[in-house]
Amino acid sequence: VYTQKPLPYGTILPFTIFLQSDPPEDVNVEGKVLYSYSYDGRSNVVKQPGMGVKFTRIRPEDRERIHTFIKKKLVDGIAVSI
Repeated sequence: VYTQKPLPYGTILPFTIFLQSDPPEDVNVEGKVLYSYSYDGRSNVVKQPGMGVKFTRIRPEDRERIHTFIKKKLVDGIAVSI
């Protein structure tokens, strides 16, 4: 998750994923911060500030909605040529 103010490791947080589908859908989940990185301006290493989050609580129907959304996005734009 890109953010200028990443939370510390181990933080549990609720968040909403906005699926750009038709119609648009929101999925509410809970996650745990697995790592975070903030840029202090002194390092030569260039990384985007943010944090890695693992889903810790997600309803089965929301998991399926996300899976379906990703699957559709993977095949969008792929043309079958004959």
